[in-house]
Amino acid sequence: EAVYESIEHFAATHSKLPGDVVTITNYHFIYQFLLKNKVECLVDFRATCHKKYNDSLELYVKSHLGHPLDKLNVFFDGVKNKLNTGVPHQEIGFYPEFSKQK
Repeated sequence: EAVYESIEHFAATHSKLPGDVVTITNYHFIYQFLLKNKVECLVDFRATCHKKYNDSLELYVKSHLGHPLDKLNVFFDGVKNKLNTGVPHQEIGFYPEFSKQK
C-alpha cells in the first residue's frame, strides 16, 4: 500500500511531468522489474501493478489523446463491449458498426 500511495503522491506533486506520465512510468518500471526477477512472493503485487499501469495508460490515452482519436476510441470501446458480452472475435466483423465497409 505504501508503494501505491507514494506513486500517487509523487504523481500529484511532480511539477515537471504530468501526473499521468509519472504514474504510468512508475507502475511500468515496477511491473517489469518484478516480472524479470520472478519474485514469487510478490506475484499479487506484480499483478496489481500491471492492472494499475494498464488503467493509467488507458486513462492517459483517453484524456490526452482522446479528442483526435475519439472515433477510434468509440470503435474499440464498442468492440470491447461486444467481446465482453460473449460475441466471438471472429464474428465482430459481421456487425455493421464494425464492418470494414463503414
